[in-house]
Amino acid sequence: MSNEIFTHKFFGWLEAEARRHVNPDGSEGAIVAVTARIAKGLILSALIEIGPYAKIGSDAYIGPRAKIGSRAYIGPHANIGPRAYIGPHANIGPRAYIGLGAYIGDGAYIGDGARIGPGANIGPRAYIGRDANIGPGANIEKGDWFMSIGPIGPEGRHTTIVHKCGVGLRFWTGCFQDKTVAEFRAAIAETHGDNQHAKAYLWMLDAVERHPEVLKREAGDD
Repeated sequence: MSNEIFTHKFFGWLEAEARRHVNPDGSEGAIVAVTARIAKGLILSALIEIGPYAKIGSDAYIGPRAKIGSRAYIGPHANIGPRAYIGPHANIGPRAYIGLGAYIGDGAYIGDGARIGPGANIGPRAYIGRDANIGPGANIEKGDWFMSIGPIGPEGRHTTIVHKCGVGLRFWTGCFQDKTVAEFRAAIAETHGDNQHAKAYLWMLDAVERHPEVLKREAGDD
């Protein structure tokens, strides 16, 4: 770590003392708050920001232009994609993967080995369990019920299904993004007709609509 300390405005609003990380090859690295703790030997792009009291574990990877909020924790071997945002007090478990441009809200918990797809939005204090697979663009807030099914479809993707209180079911997979049940059925018919992929998607849709937790939430008993 460089010895030169300066005042930096993290995330455009939080002023704190910072210094430049020095990469193992001697090159200039990320802007790191002086109170943050970084494991030895990490290579951190000069375009990264790591806020006050954040902790970055051993062998973690953080992509260019990623922002790590104050008091956030990045576990060992975690992979934070370029332009991802990790909010204050968020916890990213060991070996978790956060995709390009994903947003992890304040205090959110991402379990060990979980995968959060590119552009996904995980809201403040939301909980994503161990080894979960959340697809690209999916939006999950605290209190949402969700599940992932896959591989399914012509490209073998996982489908992320979210039930939001007062809103109902939403689906994310491939080019089908934030679809209601009716929209998802129509998109399946238009894209796949009656082929094997359509049948697999419709089987999945039927199973989800009959899921006990979905029925309970639809009845207003959540």
